[in-house]
Amino acid sequence: MEIKTAKNNNIFIEDTVFTAPSFYLLLKDLFEKLEAEGKHGIFYVDIDIGERVENYKADKKFKEAYLLEGLLDILEQKSLLRRIETNNYLDYTALEQIFRKADKETECIILTQKEGVYNVFKELKNIGENSALYYVSENTFEEWQEKARSSVPKQAFYLQEDIYVNQIDTTGLDYVYSPKYGYLKIDFASQMNGGEGSVYRTYNNMMVKIFKKESITYVNFKKLSEMIEMDLYDPFICWPKDLVYAGDNFVGYLMDEVKGAETLLSLRLQSFSEYTHPERFEICYNFLKRIKYLHDKGILIGDLKPDNILVKSPSEVYFIDCGCYQINDYACPVCHPEYTKRVFKKDELKKQLRTVEDEYYPINKMAFEILIMKNHTYSPDNMDIENTDKSQFFYPLDVDGLDIRSEDMALWARFLTPSMRKYFYYYFKQGKITDLSEWVKELQLFLEKLKKEINNNGR
Repeated sequence: MEIKTAKNNNIFIEDTVFTAPSFYLLLKDLFEKLEAEGKHGIFYVDIDIGERVENYKADKKFKEAYLLEGLLDILEQKSLLRRIETNNYLDYTALEQIFRKADKETECIILTQKEGVYNVFKELKNIGENSALYYVSENTFEEWQEKARSSVPKQAFYLQEDIYVNQIDTTGLDYVYSPKYGYLKIDFASQMNGGEGSVYRTYNNMMVKIFKKESITYVNFKKLSEMIEMDLYDPFICWPKDLVYAGDNFVGYLMDEVKGAETLLSLRLQSFSEYTHPERFEICYNFLKRIKYLHDKGILIGDLKPDNILVKSPSEVYFIDCGCYQINDYACPVCHPEYTKRVFKKDELKKQLRTVEDEYYPINKMAFEILIMKNHTYSPDNMDIENTDKSQFFYPLDVDGLDIRSEDMALWARFLTPSMRKYFYYYFKQGKITDLSEWVKELQLFLEKLKKEINNNGR
């Protein structure tokens, strides 16, 4: 199935298509193509499609309701949506007239999941010369998802030879200078080492990251300069506050310190002993909500790993070491092999930008580890160790009659919602991505329901 964009498009969409797997990827791909080629598309829907949203909500199918409502809002905001009378998909007179009047530069398309609608249009002979009818099966839009994952990465801003900054030896620095905060003394007793450099405590509840000599680059200087000017204010994201210098030489940046918190890695190794099952779900909710906030601003974390996530309480989940994030055409040059699905070649991370799809492996992996307290590759045979086959997934989708003999399997079968099980299962087994907006909404509804049950039981 291919919607051509060499022409303009009139597209009639039967309402259930909006909630078909990966349909939003088709829309995203189509918007980008039409815009790039200077074409336009008009999307026609039944005049009573709003009732479908309310029916979903009444049936407690909130995921479908919010997805349909959200996609309709996007089309309306882009002034691409038209509502027409179909008499509950029984009368297509209005649509036939629109399609017949379309010029030769316009392709007319019908997308439906309903066999009755498909059969009616199959019999119609006069819906325009340039018309196409598509029956949408469960896997129709997988090609868009696969294309998104396998698309050629965009080039990052990269310099083969860096002649714009001095790469100085930063070992033994006692002070650094910040244009905003003045001279700052380095607390060597607090040193924490990382791939690009070391982090130290300094004045006023701030931390300073000082790069190793090889990481003092013009690319890092430019990226951090842009990050500091960005409109990003989230108390749980420790965003760069200012550049720091040794003399006239750029050497690193400042960020806020988070006190009294533990890394997600430490909590994971302790099997989250301090937190109850509901509290872990709240941790996961806030973890995913922070990532969605960043993604909505076009920012990728890149080096997403549990060392860089701090938890102070279920509602206080902090992101640190943000200076390496991918923004605009500045890449994230580092990664943790255990939290990266594909193997990056030498210097590939410096020269090519990651895609949003690259981010979903660590997102799903870490969410699973928070909720189930195991690696997703765990099985009774290989114990809780990282498996080289990252697509291995032992947990079944069908839990009816499941013989539950372990805590992780009990959590999987009895505590996760059916939607959560599907999100994990289809990602790890088939690579199908569930958008963060759906994940966040599912966890939010779960926590609201749980809170209501606790309050009712407490009366």
